[in-house]
Amino acid sequence: MTRILLIEDDDSISLLIQDLLQQEKSHMTFRARDGEAGLQIYAEYKPDVIITDLVMPKKDGLEVIASIRQQNTKIPIFVLSGVSSKFPEAIKKGATACFTKPVIIEELLTEIKNLSPMSF
Repeated sequence: MTRILLIEDDDSISLLIQDLLQQEKSHMTFRARDGEAGLQIYAEYKPDVIITDLVMPKKDGLEVIASIRQQNTKIPIFVLSGVSSKFPEAIKKGATACFTKPVIIEELLTEIKNLSPMSF
């Protein structure tokens, strides 16, 4: 089962993505409402994949990416954001791929399915 950490401050988006991911039956999803909580969940549960927004309270997505990359250079980190101007910086900090909100969930699921378990 793939453990996915979803860090998103908008509950409606977060719950929708969580529901769609869990319909796959092969995903377990952990949710956090801000970057600080996301890093705590990351440390405790060691997820296989991270999906993060960029603009959030406490710690933003760029800080989350940088912090996780200091600990793990291989974990896939996907960015979901309405602020595409920050995508180049997110990639530079180590994001695997960036998706503009509203995200086409099938594209995100395809990216997750294409990951080799050996890659993380």
